[in-house]
Amino acid sequence: MKTKSVQKKEKTLKYLLLITSLIIVCLWGSLYYLQTNNINTVYKTIEMNGRLYLEMVSDIIQSNLYSQDVIESLFFERAEMLLHFVMEEHSPQLVDSLRNSMLIHHVCTIDSRGKLINSIPEDCTDIISVEHLPRTHEFVLLEIEDDPSNVFFVTFRENTWFVASVNKRDYFSLLKPIQLSTLFSKLGEQIERVSESVKILPQIRYLVIQDERGIIAATENVRKIQRISSDEFLESNLMNEKIASRTYTYEEKKVLEIIRPFYLEEQSVLIRLGISMDRIEALKRNRNLLFIMYSIIFAGILALEFFFYRNHIKINSMKESLQNAEYMAGIGELGREVAHEIKNPLNAISMTLQRLNKEIDIKKNDSSKKMLALSFNEIERLNEIVERFLDYSRPLELKIESVPVYKFVDKILMLFKEEFRAKNINFRLDGSPDLLWNFDPEALTQVMINVIKNSVDSFQDAQLNSIIEVTFREKNNELQIRTSDNGTGIQDDILQKVWDLYFSTKEFGNGLGLPVSAKIIKEHQGSIEITSKVDKGTEVVIQLPKVELT
Repeated sequence: MKTKSVQKKEKTLKYLLLITSLIIVCLWGSLYYLQTNNINTVYKTIEMNGRLYLEMVSDIIQSNLYSQDVIESLFFERAEMLLHFVMEEHSPQLVDSLRNSMLIHHVCTIDSRGKLINSIPEDCTDIISVEHLPRTHEFVLLEIEDDPSNVFFVTFRENTWFVASVNKRDYFSLLKPIQLSTLFSKLGEQIERVSESVKILPQIRYLVIQDERGIIAATENVRKIQRISSDEFLESNLMNEKIASRTYTYEEKKVLEIIRPFYLEEQSVLIRLGISMDRIEALKRNRNLLFIMYSIIFAGILALEFFFYRNHIKINSMKESLQNAEYMAGIGELGREVAHEIKNPLNAISMTLQRLNKEIDIKKNDSSKKMLALSFNEIERLNEIVERFLDYSRPLELKIESVPVYKFVDKILMLFKEEFRAKNINFRLDGSPDLLWNFDPEALTQVMINVIKNSVDSFQDAQLNSIIEVTFREKNNELQIRTSDNGTGIQDDILQKVWDLYFSTKEFGNGLGLPVSAKIIKEHQGSIEITSKVDKGTEVVIQLPKVELT
C-alpha cells in the first residue's frame, strides 16, 4: 500500500516530468521546423532570383539575336571588297569565286540610265528599278517587296550603281552564331565573376539554348546535356509559354534547373538555366546533423528524467515503508503490552460479573439483569477490539491452499444473506466456477467480510435497486476480485484516510478493518485499491499474484 504522502509526491513528480518532456518534444519539433523552413526559404529565394535572371537573359537574347549591326558591317566590308575587284576589272572567275566564299548571291553594275553593265552570275535580278536606288557613296541596305527572299547592299560611284544581293537565309545563318557566341561568351564571363564575388546570388552552373535537334548555344562549360526528346519534363514544357523548374542532376551534382520556352525564328526553343544547389545541400546536411545531435541530447534528457523519476519514487517508497515499518513495530510492541495488561482486568471483571449473576436474584431485580447483560456485551466488545489489535500487530503466518474461488466467495456472501434481505439488497456473483487459486482462505475471508460489510453499511435504509456485485477473473497472471455497490459512496477527504489506523466513520467502528485487510493482501504480495463517487457507489479491487503452495 502506498500512503497518501507517497502518492501525492508521485503525482506531482509525474506531472512535472510530463510537462518537461512535452517542452523538450516541442522544442525539438520547433528546431526541426525552423531548420526546414529556413531551407525552403533559401530554396524559394534562389528559385525566384533564378527566374528573374532567366527572364533578363531571355530579354537580352531576344533583343540581340535580331540586331543587325554586326552582320551589316560584315556584309558592307564584303561588298566593298567585291566592288574594288570589279572596278579594277579583275577576271570574272576571280570575282565569282570571292562572291561564293562571301555568301553573296549576285553582283551586278548598272549605269545611270538603268542599263545592266555586267552581272555575276549572269542571271542577276532585273527587278531592280533605278528610280528606287539611292545615289550615295556609302553602302546602304535595301529590302525590295518584289524579292522578299533577298537583301541588297547598294552604292553609287562614278555614275554607276553597284548592287550585291544576299539571300536572307544565309544572312541570318551568319547572324545567329555570331551574336549567340558573343552573347554567351559575355554571359559566361559575368556568371563566373559574379559567382566568385557575390556568394548570396544564385551560383549558376550552366546556361543553354536548345531546340529539338540539340544545343544552339551554351556557356563554355557545357559539353553535353540531355536532349529534349529524351526528357519528358523538357518535352512537355517546350510548347508552354510559362517558366517551369525542377531539381536536376547535372555532372553528378544536383542543380535547380529553370526553363523558359520562347520562339527563335518561328521555332520553339528552350532556355535552360542550371543553378547550383550546393548551398541547399549544405543546409540540409547541417539540419540533419543538428537533428541527430538534438535527438541524442533530448533522448538523453528524457532517459535521465525516467531514471530520476524511477529512483526518486523507489527511494521515497523505501523511506516511507521503512518509516511505516518502524512506526508499526513500535505500535505493535506497545499494543501487545497494553493488550495483555487490559485482558487481565477484563478477565477479572468478567469473572466478578459472572459470580454476581449467580448470587443476585435476577427474577426480583430486572434492572440488575439489564445492567449485567450490558456489562457482558461491552466486555465482549472490548475483548474483541483487543484481539483484533493483537491480530494486526503480530506477524501473519499464511497457510496457502488451492481454493475454488467461486465457492469461496459464494460462502462469504451467504453469511450476509439475512442482511441483504433486511436492506432489500440484490447481490450478484460472476466468475468461472472452475477457477482455482492459491491463497490463505481464512485470512482472505477476513478481508472479504470487511469489504462486503462496508458495502452493506453504505446503504442507510432499504432502497430500490440496491446492488452489491462481486466479480472475479484471472488477468495477467493475477486473480482480480472486484466488489462494487451503488451505495452512498465515500467523500474524497475521507477516502484518503480509510487506510489509517483507528479511523472510522461508523458509530461503533474500531478503525482496524481496512488496515488489517491491507496487511493481509500485502502479505499475499497483492494490492487492494478503492475508488468511490458520492451518491454513485464504491468499488474495491483486490489483485493476488500466483504463488506456490506451501
